[in-house]
Parts: sequence; structure tokens; C-alpha cells
Amino acid sequence: MIVTYIDWLDKNNKEAAVTVSDLNYNIICFSDNLKYKIGDEIRENLIALDINDVKKISNNNHCKIKMNNTFDCQIIGKLFKDKSAIKIGKICIDISGCYIPNDLKDNDIIEARLSRVDLY
Repeated sequence: MIVTYIDWLDKNNKEAAVTVSDLNYNIICFSDNLKYKIGDEIRENLIALDINDVKKISNNNHCKIKMNNTFDCQIIGKLFKDKSAIKIGKICIDISGCYIPNDLKDNDIIEARLSRVDLY
């Protein structure tokens, strides 16, 4: 994942809306105390603030990120790491602090809404 765009919300506090890409998919993340610049590679997972409307879908390999507004997005991705992360292309989002229904398991393709994704 790489940083492709930075929209400074508060440059003094280093708060920004940061576009992260794997060159196929893009997602806009909130960052506080931003340490990256355009072109930097991100090695750690992004962090979901919360996840809603989670459901398993039968779509085998079609991933998707649709931004609804600045940070809220609709995603289709694959669960992995004991249901603690979602992978959309090469974009990895940690969801370990979020509720995931018990009937879901690793490698399931899910659709969900993320109210915000953070980049640290």
C-alpha cells in the first residue's frame, strides 16, 4: 500500500485525509500526527474505527471500495487472520476491535460499511 494523496485538515496538528492505494483500490483514511508523505509505502494494517451492516456474500473474488463521503465507505473484501482483518486487493484493514457475526469465518467474502478507517 502507498500514500497517493494527502488532504490536510489541520497541518499544525498533522491531521489529514490520506488516500491509500494498492494501485487497484483506493481508500481515504483519517490520520492524526501523519508521518507519511506522498509515495511512501505503508507496511502496517489500516485500522477500522467500526464496522456495520456486515454480511457474507457469494461473490467469489470481486473486491470493492466505494467511498460514501470523506471517510465512510462500503467495502467488499475477504476475512482473514481469525476474523481480525479484511483484505481488499492488497489493502489490509484491521477490524479486531469490531463486532463480526459468529457465523462468519476466515476466507469468507463479506460486504460491510466502515464509518472511518485510520492510518497511524
